[in-house]
Amino acid sequence: MSDDKNKAPDLYEELANIINDEPETRTLVQLELFRNLLREGLNQGTIDINHWYEDPYYATMLDMACWPSGSGAFIEELLLQGADPNTINKMSDLGPIHTIIEKKNDIEALQILLKHENTDVNLQDAMGRTALHIVCKKNKDPEINKKYYQIFKILLNQKQILVNLIDKKGKTAIYVAALHEQKDIVLDLLKFKGIDVDTAESAQGKTARDIILEKFPDLAAEIPDKSAPTQKIPVARQLFYYLDKRKEEAFISSLNKLKDKPNNIEEIKTSSDGTYTFLQYASNYGFVESVKLLLELGVDPNGTSTQRTNTPIMLASYKGYVDIVRNLYEHEKTSLEPIDGDNVLLCAIQGIVSARYSREENTGHYDCLKYLLDKSREDARINLNHIDDKGSTGLHYAARLEDPELILVLLRAGIYIGTRNIFNQPALQDMPHDVWKDYLDECVQTGPENRRKDDPNYQLVFNYDFLVPPKIETKNNRDSAQDNTREKEDEGIVRIEMEPGTGRKTTSQAKEHKLATVTETDPFLYMSENEDLRPLLCHPVIDSFIYLKWCSVRKFFFLNLGFFLIYWLLLSFYILYVNEKISNGDDSSHVVFRILLGILLVAFITRELFQIIQSPYCYFESMDNWLELSLILVTGAIVCNSYGSRQHEISAIAILLSWSELALIIARHPSVATSYEMLKIVTKSFLKLGAWYSIFIFAFGLCFYMLFKDSAPDDNKFVGPLASIFKTFIMSTGEFDSGSIPMENYSPYAQILFALFVFSIAIILLNILQGVAVSDTDVILKESKLLANISTIKFICSTENTAISDSKLSKLYNLFGNKFNLLKTNLFPDIISEEKIFVYPNKDGKVGFSSEDKKCITKPDDTISYFMNSDIVKEAKALVDQRKTKSHSTEERLENLEKTSRQNQEILKEILSSLNTK
Repeated sequence: MSDDKNKAPDLYEELANIINDEPETRTLVQLELFRNLLREGLNQGTIDINHWYEDPYYATMLDMACWPSGSGAFIEELLLQGADPNTINKMSDLGPIHTIIEKKNDIEALQILLKHENTDVNLQDAMGRTALHIVCKKNKDPEINKKYYQIFKILLNQKQILVNLIDKKGKTAIYVAALHEQKDIVLDLLKFKGIDVDTAESAQGKTARDIILEKFPDLAAEIPDKSAPTQKIPVARQLFYYLDKRKEEAFISSLNKLKDKPNNIEEIKTSSDGTYTFLQYASNYGFVESVKLLLELGVDPNGTSTQRTNTPIMLASYKGYVDIVRNLYEHEKTSLEPIDGDNVLLCAIQGIVSARYSREENTGHYDCLKYLLDKSREDARINLNHIDDKGSTGLHYAARLEDPELILVLLRAGIYIGTRNIFNQPALQDMPHDVWKDYLDECVQTGPENRRKDDPNYQLVFNYDFLVPPKIETKNNRDSAQDNTREKEDEGIVRIEMEPGTGRKTTSQAKEHKLATVTETDPFLYMSENEDLRPLLCHPVIDSFIYLKWCSVRKFFFLNLGFFLIYWLLLSFYILYVNEKISNGDDSSHVVFRILLGILLVAFITRELFQIIQSPYCYFESMDNWLELSLILVTGAIVCNSYGSRQHEISAIAILLSWSELALIIARHPSVATSYEMLKIVTKSFLKLGAWYSIFIFAFGLCFYMLFKDSAPDDNKFVGPLASIFKTFIMSTGEFDSGSIPMENYSPYAQILFALFVFSIAIILLNILQGVAVSDTDVILKESKLLANISTIKFICSTENTAISDSKLSKLYNLFGNKFNLLKTNLFPDIISEEKIFVYPNKDGKVGFSSEDKKCITKPDDTISYFMNSDIVKEAKALVDQRKTKSHSTEERLENLEKTSRQNQEILKEILSSLNTK
C-alpha cells in the first residue's frame, strides 16, 4: 500500500492532464485510459475521487471536467465512481452545476449531471445563487441567451426545482429575470404553480411584483394575487436567509417553533448553504443566543461546510467573540484539532492582526486570546506553539505586527521563541529590542517568600519557559512528517527534529506528547547573528541559561580534548623521536608507536565520518573541520610511511596542523574564548587591510627586481621576480638587512625608490596595522563577555546538532543517551523540569531545580551540583534591586499625587465654604 501511495501524486497528475486536454484532441482511447486509471486508483485505495488539486488547478476532478465543452463522458464516469456533485469550489465559489451553466453553457453536460440522483438542482453558490438565478440573468451575447433559455426550460421541468429561493442579495429568480428584462422567462415563471412575487425584497425595498409592473406593465394580468398559494421554501433555506441578513430574532423565533419537529431539526443539524453551516454563521456573526440554542438542539459543534472548513470555535475566536468561544469550549463534543494549518489559538491571534490592519474596534479580541491562553495551561489540545501552513507561530504574527501588548501576552504564556518558519525565520527577527528586553527583565524574580537579602534561603528565580521546545504529538507507525519536519522511530516512539521549522500534526489517532528534539540554543545562535539583539546575550536570564548549557555539555568538550591530547602527544612524539631514529637507521621501536598512532587515526577518522553523516553541509562549511581533514591526511602519510623524500616537510606540516588544532580545541572553553575571538577578528582586519596594501608590496618587489637583478649573484636577493617579491615582503615587516641591498652602485632613482618604500610601507603600513590591532583589541575587551558567550553558543549548538541529528548512527547515540545521563545534553526536561531554576546567592550560588526546599540543590537522579557564576548572580540581583527602586519611586509618586489631591480638595472645600458664608 505504501508504494501505491507514493505513486498517487503521479496518478492524480495524469488524470488531471487527461481531463484538461483540449476537447478537439481527445480520443476514445484517452477516455478509456482515464476510466482505467481512475478505477484502478479507486480499487487500490490510492486516490480520492473528490481530491482537491492545488496550484495550478485549484479544483476537484469533477470541477475540471465541467470547464471545457464536450466533457460529458468524463463527468458521467466521475459521477458513476462517486464524485460529489454538490461541492462548492473554494476558489471560484461555484458548484459543478453553476460552472457548467455560467462558464460553458453545455446543455449535454448539464443533462448528464441532472440525471445523477445526488445532484441538487437547487444548489446555491457562495452568493446564494441557484442555477435558475444564473440563467435568468441577461447576457450580452444573443447566442448565449438562447442557450440560457433552453437550460431554463430544462431546469423548470425538474421535479425538485424550487423557484422561490432567495440569494444573498434578497433576490429570487423571477426578480432577476424581470430586472434583466427577460420577458419570456418572466412569463414562464409567472405560469409556474406556486411562484412567489411578494415575499422577498431587495436592498431597495422592491419586490418582484414591483419590478415586473415597472418593466412589463402588459404582464399585470399574469401576476398571481397576493393571496395565491406559493411554493414553500425549505425551512433550512429560510433560516439561512435570516442569518445571512443578520436577523437573529427572526432566526431564533423560527427555530424555536421547530423544536417539536424532529425531521426539521435533523435537517438543520446537517445543512449548509454552500458557505457556512448554521453554527458557523452564528459564530461568525457573534450571535451568542443563536449559538446556545443550536447547541441545545444538538447541532454538531464541529460541523463545517465543504467551502469553509474552519470550525465554529475557530471563526468565533478569529472575530473575538469570547462568550461564543466560552460556550463552544465548554461543550463536551467540541474538537480543538487543527484545520488546514490553523488552530483556535492561532485564529485568535490572526484575528487581532486582521483587526489592527482593518482598524476594527473590537475589545473582545484580547479577552478571547487571554481566555484561550488560560485554558491552554491545563488543556493540551490548545497548542500555544502551533504553526500554520507556512511554519509561523502566533509569535511570528505578533512580532510582525510590532504589538508590544500581544508579544508580551504570548511570551508570558510561555510560547517558544525558537520556532522557525519555512523561510527559516524565527519570530525574533521582527521582535522589537525593547519589548524583548522588558520581557527578559520580568523573567528574573525573587522567591515567593519575600525573604531578606541576607537570608541563607533568599532566592533568585530565573524563568525559562520561553526556551522550552514545544511538545510534539507522537504515536506509533505515524505517517512521514510534512514540510521541514523529519521523523525517526526509536523503540516505537517517533522523535521529531525541527530543522529549520516545525511540521504540523493533525492526526486524530492516539497520541502522547514529547518534547521536540531541537537545539535549545538555536534562538541564541540567531541572536548572535542579529546586530540589534546580540547585546541581549549578556542579559542575566540568557547568560545563566548559556552557563547551565555549558555545564551540561562541557563533558563532551573535555572528552574531545582528552582524546586529542593523546593523539597530539603520540603524533608529536612519533615525529620528533621515532622518525629521527628511523632516519638514523634504528627502527626497532617504531612499529609499536606506529600501530598506536594508527589506532588513534582510525578513531579520529571514525569521529569525523560520524559528523559528516550527521550533517554534511554544516561539516564542510566549517574551516576547523577542513583543518582536521588535512591533519588526517598528513597523519595517514606518516603512518603509512608514504612521504618518500618529503619526510621533513610532511612532519613539519603535521606538527603545525596538530598544534593549531589543539589551540582551537582549547579555545572553545569559555575562559579562553575571548582570546580566540580576538585572534580571529584581528586576523580578519589585517587580511582585509593587507589585501589592498599587497598591491604596493608587489609593485615595489618588481621594481627592486628590475633595479638589482644584475648585481653579483652570490649575495643578490633580487635575482628573480618571486625572490624579489618575497624579500620585499620580509622588508615590509621591518627586517631590512640594508647591507644586502646593493645600493652604492646604482642611480639616485634606486635610493629614492627605497626611501619611498621605507616611508609608505615600513612606517605608514606598520603603524596602521598596529593601530587596527589596538582598536580591535579595545573593542573586543569591551565586548569580551558577549564574544565569549557567542563562542560558547556556537560550540553548544555544534554539540547538540551532533547529538540529535537524523542519521542512522545517531540511534546508537540516543540508545546510550536514554540509558546513561552522562550522554544527555538537553536541560529540558533532563535537568530543568519546572521550566525555571532557583538560585541561592547566599549559598555560593547553588542552583535548585525544584521549588521544594528538600530538592533545592539538585535533581534526585543527578550526581552533579550546579553553582551559578557569581557575576551572573550579581547582575541578576542588581536587576531586581533596580526594578524594586523603580517600583518604590512609582509608589512614592502616587502617594505624593494622592496627598496633593487631598490637599487640593481641602483647599477647594475652604474656598466653597468661604463663598457660602458670603
